Formats: sequence, C-alpha cells, structure tokens
Amino acid sequence: MSGTHRRWNFRQSLIPIAVAVIAVGAPVVWGTVQVQQFAMSSQLNVFILYMGSPLVLVIPFLAAWAGNARLHAELGHRHVANLRSRLSVVAFLRARLVSSFLLPCVIFGASVLVIYAIAFLIWPLLGDPFIDPSINLLSSGQDVADYEQSLTAFTQLMAFGSPVFGAVSALWFGFAAGIYGAFAAAALVLLQNRMLAMLLPLGMYMIQTIAAAILVGPYAGLLYSLAPFGLQQAPIPTTAAPTVLLALGVAAVWVWIFRHPRDLLSLR
Repeated sequence: MSGTHRRWNFRQSLIPIAVAVIAVGAPVVWGTVQVQQFAMSSQLNVFILYMGSPLVLVIPFLAAWAGNARLHAELGHRHVANLRSRLSVVAFLRARLVSSFLLPCVIFGASVLVIYAIAFLIWPLLGDPFIDPSINLLSSGQDVADYEQSLTAFTQLMAFGSPVFGAVSALWFGFAAGIYGAFAAAALVLLQNRMLAMLLPLGMYMIQTIAAAILVGPYAGLLYSLAPFGLQQAPIPTTAAPTVLLALGVAAVWVWIFRHPRDLLSLR
C-alpha cells in the first residue's frame, strides 16, 4: 500500500472516531449544564434530560458519515471501478452495507449506555443531586416506580428494571442510527452527487417529522420514533413503527441494488 493510500485510509478512519466523540460528548455536556436548572423526580428524569440534547436533530447526518466516510471517499476516487476486475461488486457492496450499519449502531448504542451509566450508576453515587420526588407528590418508592413506568415511550420497560430499559434503549438507538447509515450507503451508490446522498437521510428525517406532526401527530415522526422523550406514553410498537417502516424501505432498496449492480452509474 502506498503512502498516499495509507494517509487516505487514516483520514477516513478519523471520521467515525470524531462522530463517536460527538455522540458521547454532546449529550454529556448538554445534560451536565441543563441538569443544574431543574428539579427532577427520579434518575429516569436525569436519563431523559441527557438524551434530549440537540444531538438528536442531526443523528442521521452523523450516522451517514460514521458508516460511510470510506465509501464516500472510494466513490470519489473511483476506487470501486478499479476493483471491478479483481473483486465482485456485490461482495464489495455487501461489505460496505455491513460497515455502514454496524459502525453507527455501535457508536450510538454505546452513547446511550454512557448516559445510562451517568443516570443510574453515577448519579446515586453522587447522592442523587437535583432529584426530589416530592415535586411530583411522590412519597414512596412505589410511587416513583409507577411514575417512571408511565412517563414516556419505552419507560414501561422500567417495570422489568432499569438495566432492561437501558439495554433496550441502547439497542433501539443503535439500530435506528444503523438504518440511517445504511440509508446513506444506498444513496451513495444510487446517486452520483455524493454530498446530496450524505444529506438525504437527514432531509428525510426532518421533512417526515414535520409532515407527520402536521398530518398525524408527533408520535408518527421519525425524530420522536428515535428519541420519544417528551411525548405522552404510547405503546412501543406505535413508537417504533416509523423507524421500522423506514428500515423496511431501506432493505427493499438494498435488495434492488444487489440484483442490479450493473445499473449503478456511480460504480462505473
């Protein structure tokens, strides 16, 4: 491998690292600043406050770069066209699909686990600062438990314990981010404008969220499907539905891509 290629690969590897730093750092900084301005009823409120950072507005864009920095560069350098004689295009695409999904999935799933650790492990060690159950007239442990389980979408899982809630939240957040990464990868191989392809998941995310809020209700929006905090509690399938439908759509596009690799102008 030439020195130029080594430097190129090194630069691409820095992008997922930078996204990981943002994915963890932005909510931690946001929550640490905001938490001092509120009195909360439970550790779950701390978790929700940290999760409500402005990061949720741009996760599709960050997921696109975390999962596809390498593919974005390879298409720009016509790397795929140079590989056609030595490597199956379908095998190449399959490898890039896996990385486009897994990298954002791991990064954003891990970011939720960090927030969970802050709220449910570190906060009690600090003496539960800013937590006062009496502000919501909660006078017993059972009152707090009932309050948490009815608070917002997914919090009904608190009935099985906070570790279950934290694990499912991390898996869900990671899965959704992975879908946006796979979405961007599909857009990259279908569109010749690479920057438009990287912005397409974010554009879909914002436009669909606004349209859903106007036509149906905020619970039908992709943003609140990903981070349903602040809405009245809904059944988990209802909350998950927009992201699941998006996942099915992305999967259908990838099935078409694998069946028609010779029709992809970006790979020529």
